[in-house]
Amino acid sequence: MVKKLNRIGVEEKLKSISLEVFTPREFQGVFSVPQSTASLFLNRNTKSGLFLKLRNGFLHLVGVLLPASKWLRG
Repeated sequence: MVKKLNRIGVEEKLKSISLEVFTPREFQGVFSVPQSTASLFLNRNTKSGLFLKLRNGFLHLVGVLLPASKWLRG
C-alpha cells in the first residue's frame, strides 16, 4: 500500500528535524516512501511553491531561513 503524504505534516517534520536543504533520496528516506511517491509529491509541491528547487538536485523548504555560515566557504 502506498503511503500518502500530507503537505502540512511534511512541512512540520522537515522543520522539526532541521532539514532545510535535501535531495529527493533523503526525502524518500525520512518519510519511508517509494521513489515514485516522493518524486510525485516533490514535483507537485515545487510547482505550488512549498519547495524551491536548487541546483544539482537539491530542494529547499520555502519559509525556512538558512544560516549563511552553513553555505559560505571561507
